[in-house]
Amino acid sequence: MENRKIYFIDVVYYNCYSFYRRYEKDLNEFSGQALTVACLSLNGIAALISIQYFFNLLLFENKWYTLFISLPILLFIVIRYNKHINIVEIEDALRSKEQYKIKRLNFIAGIYIIISLFGSIILAIILGELNNPPPFWETWN
Repeated sequence: MENRKIYFIDVVYYNCYSFYRRYEKDLNEFSGQALTVACLSLNGIAALISIQYFFNLLLFENKWYTLFISLPILLFIVIRYNKHINIVEIEDALRSKEQYKIKRLNFIAGIYIIISLFGSIILAIILGELNNPPPFWETWN
């Protein structure tokens, strides 16, 4: 099999796949794709929320507009990992690299996944608390 060039998103997908491979028996490729889509979508949404907050733009009138970001990312990831590149090619490309590079890539990808998931949620919570008034029952003194 030819040694294919892989990108950082492939390493992220491989780490998501490896995580689910330990806990699931048959849907680990789909679950890896779903987690990869979640990371990329949350990054895009967090970037647009930040732009909207700091530049006072109105990009999202409601939460359903985030589908315009998530659906193309979902389509891209599903097509990429079901039609063009599979997990065996990613594993072969990673095995061809030196061991310290593999460990460093896996560590960076793991940190990226954790920051993407939890950082985006924390950003949304903080901005939601700043932009919303306190609940009405706090004024019932």
